[in-house]
Amino acid sequence: MNRDDSQTPASLASHQASARDFLTVIFRRKWIILGLFVIVSVTVGILTLARRVEYASFGSVLVKRGEQESVMTPGRRITGWEEELATEAQVVKSWAVRERAQESLDEAARRGAPVFRLAADGVDVQVIGQSNVIQIAYVDRDPDLAHRACDAIMNAYVEYRS
Repeated sequence: MNRDDSQTPASLASHQASARDFLTVIFRRKWIILGLFVIVSVTVGILTLARRVEYASFGSVLVKRGEQESVMTPGRRITGWEEELATEAQVVKSWAVRERAQESLDEAARRGAPVFRLAADGVDVQVIGQSNVIQIAYVDRDPDLAHRACDAIMNAYVEYRS
């Protein structure tokens, strides 16, 4: 048996990498490290500059849950939380609410505001946590138009519900 017992596990464990070893590896591989840094930086820069800027306007609405059972009784029939708020989110995205909001925007355009058509894919609705609050958002490239559209959609939804 020709076994080299000069390197025992204790002597291998006692040899630790020092700062000098670390710097040696860094200087030996500096072009690989610099090349990767440049490639990643250029890629991130190109992706950032190629992306178009979009502005989002958000508003929150408190939803009164339940349906009134009868005109004569003040009680309300309450269904499941998820089902009811998912339905309200779809109502906000519905054609009827969008048309009411578009009518409001058209009326503002007759008073001198810029003409603007609502895009169906610009509307987003989310339920905030486990609450009765829904967050309505509109995304557009112009911040003023995003704000006006979000306001019109929120007003149209409240008007539709009342």
